[in-house]
Amino acid sequence: MSETATKTLEGEVQKLFSQFQSAVKPNGSFDSVKKDLDRIGPAFQSMYKPKKVDDAKLEDAFNDASKLYFSILYNLTGEEGKKHLADGPELYGNLLRDWLGKVSEEAYGEARAAIKRGDTTELLNMFNKAYQAQANKLSSVVSKIQQQKSETQLNVYKAIAEKLGGNLARVVGNPAAAARAYAQLLATQEAYKN
Repeated sequence: MSETATKTLEGEVQKLFSQFQSAVKPNGSFDSVKKDLDRIGPAFQSMYKPKKVDDAKLEDAFNDASKLYFSILYNLTGEEGKKHLADGPELYGNLLRDWLGKVSEEAYGEARAAIKRGDTTELLNMFNKAYQAQANKLSSVVSKIQQQKSETQLNVYKAIAEKLGGNLARVVGNPAAAARAYAQLLATQEAYKN
């Protein structure tokens, strides 16, 4: 391999490993959405009007709450903003349901229960967790690593394995699990830093 090719490979590996480290650092996804969450909270609390909802209308209420959340998230409130929203609240409900699936299997049910109880704070909390979960860059970075040439992939995996005690086979066999282990390692180091 030529010196230029080696430097290019090292640069690619370093860039991908740096993105990986950034994605797994404690509160990495929270930091990327914090400004949005700070803005959404008060607006949602003031604009969402919980109503007593029976089971037959619960899905419609979830979709309407989802549409409101997205209208605030993307600054599409007021008459001018409403012109840019899709008519069907089902679109927003489906998207938020998908995001809630990234939080946990129970998250969608918890959001529906909050609507049924009229608990605006808990509903906002669940929607915010969903937004934060979808903003997690880790799966995107792992996918990006997996799409690289085998030599680049191997070198990134070696860098990850080095941080995790050197078991390259484990990292190659399950990069997502290695990412979670690395995130846990960073969180532990952060906790004992002081």
